[in-house]
Formats: sequence, structure tokens, C-alpha cells
Amino acid sequence: MNFSKLNTDVLRQLLKLSEKKETLVQELEKIEEEILSHLHGSTAITSSKIKKISTTTAAAGKKRAQRGMIKQNVLRALTEAGSAGLKVPELSQKINATSASIHVWLSNVGKKLTEIEKVGAGHFRIRQ
Repeated sequence: MNFSKLNTDVLRQLLKLSEKKETLVQELEKIEEEILSHLHGSTAITSSKIKKISTTTAAAGKKRAQRGMIKQNVLRALTEAGSAGLKVPELSQKINATSASIHVWLSNVGKKLTEIEKVGAGHFRIRQ
């Protein structure tokens, strides 16, 4: 943007355009409210309320595990399995986690733990 060409006439035009934009946005919000009120019965629900409702219900569906719970659960399950160990799908089923999260955890954190030993491809056990 070249500020040397910026004068009061240009500023006035920008101000008018900005005001016009604000009025159009307000009109659009009113139209959206009216459409939603027709779709959802007589109660008028704004689009922002719908966004809030949908994000809270989606987030409430699945809760995050506490920090360190994967480690505890994996170590407990591998200890219970004994020297035979467990493959990742069995391990994920046993601790109620996805196989992908177990693979990622084992490749990032699990490889640093000396008590976990890799037996084969996707097969782990507690070092004895």
C-alpha cells in the first residue's frame, strides 16, 4: 500500500465502505436468525449459539486420559502378559486405546523405557 497516495478522500471512501460492510453483516445475521427460527420452530437461535452447542457436545463425547495414563496402562498390561508379551492390537484392546496411539507412544516414549523390550514387529514385552 502506498501511503503517499492516501488522502482524506480515500479515507472517506474507506470509511463509507466499512460502514456499508457493517450494515450488511448485521442484515446477514438477522437473515440467518430468521432462517434458523423457521428451521428450529418458533425459538430464535443465533448461529453463534449453534456453534457453541455443537462444539460443546462434540467435545463432551470423548474425554482425554490423564497425563501418564498410557504409560501406566501399557506397563500394567505388558506385566500381566508375562514373557510372551503382547502385540499392539491386543495391547490397544486391553487398555481401551487406538492401535495408532499405542504405536506412536511406543515409538516415541516406549523406546526410551528400558523395561519395555521389542520382541518383533509390533510385539512388545516387559524386559526380564
